[in-house]
Amino acid sequence: MSLMYIDACCDLSSDRLKTMSVEVVEQTYTLDSIHYTTNRNNKDDLIKVYAGLKEGRRLNTHAIDQEKYAELFSLALKQGEDILYIHSSAKINGSINNMYESLVDLKNDYSRQSITTFDTKAISVQAGLIAYEGAVMHRRCDEDKKIVDALKEVALHTAFYFVVDNLKNIDGTKLAQFQSANNALIKPIFAVNDDGEVVNVGKAQGKKKAILELVDKVKNLGENLADYPIAIVHANCENDANLLKDKLLELLGGEARIWIEEASPITVAHVGTGAIGVAFHAKKRI
Repeated sequence: MSLMYIDACCDLSSDRLKTMSVEVVEQTYTLDSIHYTTNRNNKDDLIKVYAGLKEGRRLNTHAIDQEKYAELFSLALKQGEDILYIHSSAKINGSINNMYESLVDLKNDYSRQSITTFDTKAISVQAGLIAYEGAVMHRRCDEDKKIVDALKEVALHTAFYFVVDNLKNIDGTKLAQFQSANNALIKPIFAVNDDGEVVNVGKAQGKKKAILELVDKVKNLGENLADYPIAIVHANCENDANLLKDKLLELLGGEARIWIEEASPITVAHVGTGAIGVAFHAKKRI
């Protein structure tokens, strides 16, 4: 049986990750010039991030280089383990191309082991939900190829819509095309398309109306919602996350499985504090 890896920026809690029995590819970020590594077990990391942002410090992410990927995967390959890596969108996560470069030598050096990868073409808890379905199959000891084939369909039916609180917090390299809005009350709404790209799909007047727009997306696009978990992710706005959960429970009933997750520092670096989103099983992504 292979070892399954997922990205830290899938934004799932440490308790959730433990139930999935997966390895996490951690990532480095900096607050000004001080380097940190993601660690979902350490709540103090996010406290430092939010405090630093409030003080005006700059939060940046750093791509994982080829050597780091080779070092990480070699630990398993040397033990004769196969690898299954379900990763976030290569069009958004700048580390992924480095990962694929590292596999060229790894596959030559460990020709007896298989290394299987799958691009979820997703971010944050959207990638997390797709990986979660993969982990369910992985725990059943399904073959890696069978898991990847199944996830191709799962990925196309896992939607993600999110709202940012303030465009000035957005990482300019990611969403620069949406910087034209300057009314602080206007909350832009984004989604991830089938190609794994972030696209602007609307706007709302104020945060509460934006949250209601997210509920409408679930209502109008959601499919077989009782059979799959719904994941809410937030960046230091737990009250907003609870409001969104309450509205979804009103819509779907008390039996709905709704997770509330905190955004990782990697996600916060790109969307800023106050961002909130929801991932769910859908007829289509957009």
